[in-house]
Amino acid sequence: NRDDGRAISHQLRGNAGPRKGRARNLGGGGICFESDESLSVDTAMTLWFTLPDADPLEACGRVVATKLDPANSAHVHHISFSTLSDLGRDSILTYVREGRRQLLMAHS
Repeated sequence: NRDDGRAISHQLRGNAGPRKGRARNLGGGGICFESDESLSVDTAMTLWFTLPDADPLEACGRVVATKLDPANSAHVHHISFSTLSDLGRDSILTYVREGRRQLLMAHS
């Protein structure tokens, strides 16, 4: 997983209009992001985000955990991807590997 901070958009299944959030952590199986709204566990959604040097990604997923972070008054949501293209997953895994490589290089 890679700590992030990039902007994401998400839309709850059955609701109009995308909402904004900020990624905290990203991996091939899901994403952790913060937003200003409370979501219930098992809420289905579609997410959109862009990684460096990659086309915009779309993924569907469900909230598997959520909590309020009192330090910044944000709701933190852990999403498990249920639908993500192979190319999208490969892009995420490449992004995560590159982040690890950069971290190791900075500490060597």
